[in-house]
Amino acid sequence: MNIVQEIEQRYRNNPKHGVTFSIDASAYECSVGDRVSFGDNTTDMQCGVLFNWQDIILDGKVVGYLQEAKNGRLFDPMTSSFIVPIADCTEHELWDEMKVKYKDNPHLYDAGETLQLRFATLNQLLEHLKIA
Repeated sequence: MNIVQEIEQRYRNNPKHGVTFSIDASAYECSVGDRVSFGDNTTDMQCGVLFNWQDIILDGKVVGYLQEAKNGRLFDPMTSSFIVPIADCTEHELWDEMKVKYKDNPHLYDAGETLQLRFATLNQLLEHLKIA
């Protein structure tokens, strides 16, 4: 057996062989029916991570975006987040205000250049917006 065959055999014997995504479909369920839709895909690779972004549109207005990310490692799962941006690094006063306002919120995420609320499900995002 040559080295390529050996690697292929180990790859096929891995119990996770063929499993590339592990997003829970229930994360995308929506409590407000057809009032929510998604915009066009934007896909990009950054630092070995494949990203897909789509606007989340509620009643014709963009309220946030969906981010799906797949690490470049073979068996790493795809992750999804439903995001509401609340400030960017150019808005110094708003940034400080939002940091204080959401300091105890478990969804607050400082992404460096943007301050966000990140949710695991679409319904969590809608609940935050007082829609669901």
